[in-house]
Amino acid sequence: VGTAFLSIASYVPLVISYGFMGYYYALIIYNTLSTLILLMFAFKLFRYGNDIEIPNKQELGNIIKAVFKIGLYMYVIKILVTQWEKLGPVVLGKMVSVEVLGIFGFALLISSKIMVISDAITDVTLPSMTSIYEKSREKFKDVFLTANSKAYFLILVSAVMLIILKREAISIADLIFSFVGKESITTRYSDAFVIMDPMIVGFWAHAHINLLRSGLSVPTKNMWTALVSTVLMFIFTFITFYLLRIDPLMAFSISMGVGALVGYLVYIFLLKYTLGFFPISKKDIEFTGVSIMFLAGYYYNLPVIALSAVYLLVTYYYYVKNYK
Repeated sequence: VGTAFLSIASYVPLVISYGFMGYYYALIIYNTLSTLILLMFAFKLFRYGNDIEIPNKQELGNIIKAVFKIGLYMYVIKILVTQWEKLGPVVLGKMVSVEVLGIFGFALLISSKIMVISDAITDVTLPSMTSIYEKSREKFKDVFLTANSKAYFLILVSAVMLIILKREAISIADLIFSFVGKESITTRYSDAFVIMDPMIVGFWAHAHINLLRSGLSVPTKNMWTALVSTVLMFIFTFITFYLLRIDPLMAFSISMGVGALVGYLVYIFLLKYTLGFFPISKKDIEFTGVSIMFLAGYYYNLPVIALSAVYLLVTYYYYVKNYK
């Protein structure tokens, strides 16, 4: 909470006073003050904490070695993921006009919102699953599968609802913006809705890769599987795009879906090979099949409001029966 107020207090006045450069001034001030606050907290914790055991030289060396080993993998993966997310505008920028590229950028922006859920969950699962793995490995599998199933359920429902109701969701935003005289987003980016669905599937798969990385690969120090998955996601996106001979925007959207799905499926089997169990349960697969049936109804042009209402009812029933 304190850092959130600090962020507002530094960014708002500096951006107003100095414009574009004010953002970077505020960034420096915010990061410097945040670091100092955390150092003060750590100093107080180590000075007055009675239950903290300071590691000896050998233990400290092992900790640093383990952290840097995982950190190196995470650094490479982060670079690949960032490049994967930015690959579309870079590649398409050489093929299409700025206006058309803006349509792709809008589709990318909406589709990537699936990652918000995944990122929020990984902030919790990374430290908690690491702690469980270190303290009680016999319970690790059951705890992970239970927690991951609920996350899988939430992300799948969000992705399906976004595919079915994307136009209606943006129309609500249009209604709100119309009161302040803004141009209709739905009209301006109408072509973006056509290419959005495969991209949403791609970010759905990418979100699960993110969950498996933080919930399994990091705690078990099995980072090579995460790296292989990310590399394959990147490579298959690139290959698929150049194999498709269709509209460039739709081609890259499909490529992101294919690349992420390949990376996710390979990741599942690599984890099965290395850890001895599949990181996805039978009920998750069953609910995925149910969701695909509703998506088929969407592509058969069934009324989206009625379809989404029935899907939510089925979702609630399935959650109470299998996940609650």
